[in-house]
Amino acid sequence: MKSITGSIHVLCLGVVDATFTVVFPAMLGRSRVSWMKECVTTLGLVLDSLARTSALVFWSLG
Repeated sequence: MKSITGSIHVLCLGVVDATFTVVFPAMLGRSRVSWMKECVTTLGLVLDSLARTSALVFWSLG
């Protein structure tokens, strides 16, 4: 169970990092990247928390 939530967490962080190193600098320019990174990192943390909660609920029902 811990390996599943850990994998989800690592995947979310990897997607966020890849997005900021490639996509946002190309689309927005350097000045807005830090602001966007804060927003998306917060969103990533919320999604990660929801994924963990869903996994725990699924595990307890199974």
